Amino acid sequence: MSLPGVGHKGHLLLTKESTYGTSPGSAQDKYEVENFEYDANQSIIADPNINSSGASARSIVQGLQFVTGRFRIRIGFEGFENLWRFVLPTYSSAIVTGTTRDHTFKEGNALSGYSATFSEGDIPTGKGTLFTGMLCTGFRVNLEASQGASGIIVADIEFAAEDVVENSTVLTGSPTVANIIPVPFHFLMRTGTDIKDGSGLGDTSIFLRSFALSLEYPHDTRRGYLGSVWADSPVRDGPLSGRIDFEAQWDANNFVLMNKLLTNAPTAGGLKLTFQHPTIIEGTNKRELEFKASSPVAAGYHKSVPGPGVIMQRYSWALEFNAADASLLVVRTRNLKGALA
Repeated sequence: MSLPGVGHKGHLLLTKESTYGTSPGSAQDKYEVENFEYDANQSIIADPNINSSGASARSIVQGLQFVTGRFRIRIGFEGFENLWRFVLPTYSSAIVTGTTRDHTFKEGNALSGYSATFSEGDIPTGKGTLFTGMLCTGFRVNLEASQGASGIIVADIEFAAEDVVENSTVLTGSPTVANIIPVPFHFLMRTGTDIKDGSGLGDTSIFLRSFALSLEYPHDTRRGYLGSVWADSPVRDGPLSGRIDFEAQWDANNFVLMNKLLTNAPTAGGLKLTFQHPTIIEGTNKRELEFKASSPVAAGYHKSVPGPGVIMQRYSWALEFNAADASLLVVRTRNLKGALA
């Protein structure tokens, strides 16, 4: 009797490539994931000739193949720096005090190529699916306070890859699982919502129920040429776009913010959402994760009174490039991890 692969034995090994499309062979990080899937996007082309003796196609030939995939991962405060660089490739770091360091991630003209192996249930042992030339094509993070006692933050990441090899030896090295903090990054750890639009709204007047952030990276994945079965490496074919949506308790504080959206007035100073782990790591420093969009543009709002309960208000912003930040979105982590190579 053969043993099946089971999901709880799976894991993702990820590493940045020095040369695009060439696996370094060893991994920088190991991640637990909620799910993982990919498509070889195989296609066929049926002979359209109408001069046939029967009703069926007289010839079926193979079409272009290209690799796309997606996975869901729980986000933590430390050890996810390579994942953030996969999403936002421009990276810098600076010491705060002692060994506490801020890691900052911004957009870039070109994404960094990554290699990864995913072990599907350790079948066969030590083998997995190898992806090379991976580029992030989409990112979504969602959080709801109504998910049990507090919502755990998860990210959905979409990718395109230049090549895939089944039954490959997994990336070597001995990276530990990245989310080293036993308490996951979740809704109760929010320390600040900053909306500097002149309304005076902030930590004490924004009562968030949910928060969603999404980035889209359009890529041309169908770069096929005569004589090639697999598509050439994906390239960007559109601007990076971003969006922030949240749902807040409706009260008197919301009128100014609502009118800003209705008149499409700019949200001067932007939006900032900060999460902080309760444990001090050094001096007064704590682990942090922060999302900042300095140039949000009103993209809509929705009001609904579904019944006799608390009324909630939904707000949406599109993210515009900010020259001072040199990015439409800035992600910052604070922890004890050393600078990325």
